[in-house]
Amino acid sequence: MTALPVPEQARCDVYKGNMCSREFDPVCGSDGNTYNTECVLCQENKLKQKNVLVKHRGVCEA
Repeated sequence: MTALPVPEQARCDVYKGNMCSREFDPVCGSDGNTYNTECVLCQENKLKQKNVLVKHRGVCEA
């Protein structure tokens, strides 16, 4: 897990369409939730009209 100095915007522009791969490359969102991939975080942001940032790569700690 690599902590970022400050949460950063997800790179949503690199994910085309509405499909994310099934890989597990977790990111911890600024909302404290773990997302399977950055793509999934982007989809959730779009669906819920939110702007959750990437707090760090890896699973969020409880």
